[in-house]
Amino acid sequence: MACEYFDWADRHPIQDIRHIKKGREISHTKKGEETSHKKKGEVLTLHLPRALTLTGFFLYAGITRGAWNGYSRDGAPTAAICENIEAVIRTQKFENAAVRRMCPTLISRDIGLSDKTETRITNLSLFDVIDEDNNRLHEVSRVVDSTDDP
Repeated sequence: MACEYFDWADRHPIQDIRHIKKGREISHTKKGEETSHKKKGEVLTLHLPRALTLTGFFLYAGITRGAWNGYSRDGAPTAAICENIEAVIRTQKFENAAVRRMCPTLISRDIGLSDKTETRITNLSLFDVIDEDNNRLHEVSRVVDSTDDP
């Protein structure tokens, strides 16, 4: 079933329809021959690769996330197959992003390659910060005063 999904995705690329706004666009074959001319006002249809996803596979295969989790759990006879399916999906995304056929930023986030940063927000007000700094200053001055006593 996974191979059928992969084949379907290859046969059904995403169509990006663009309207030529100015100038002229020329498409070339691999041998460098001109194949089409697009002029202002014409429509150009680009066929972009469809990113493979587990969700897309689930929809294609008619299974749920829960069923997949059961198939892929450790010890299940289908766990290795599920692991291979996930590897194919990840590799397809990575390779297409590497050559910019898919958005590298979006794909890197999806496959877990993006840098993660942590942002902590607290409910401290400016007065809380000032109070905390004043308390520290009082502590330091008490220590200093106690060392000054003979």
